[in-house]
Amino acid sequence: MTTKLDHPSYPFPTVVEALCEIHFQLSQGQTWKPSLPGALFKRIQNEFPEMEPALELGVQLELGPHGVA
Repeated sequence: MTTKLDHPSYPFPTVVEALCEIHFQLSQGQTWKPSLPGALFKRIQNEFPEMEPALELGVQLELGPHGVA
């Protein structure tokens, strides 16, 4: 039996890692702000109320002939 704070454990887990990438394009004239992910969560928290903090975060930049992609 698990409590709300416990993370479930299974004897034969089938998924080792799952990845979801979401790409956003800001409206013209809008600049990136670190508060944008929090604003997104506020809009979807009724449908997805539980959030598990990520232990590791990464950033990937792609450089091309026109600069950062």
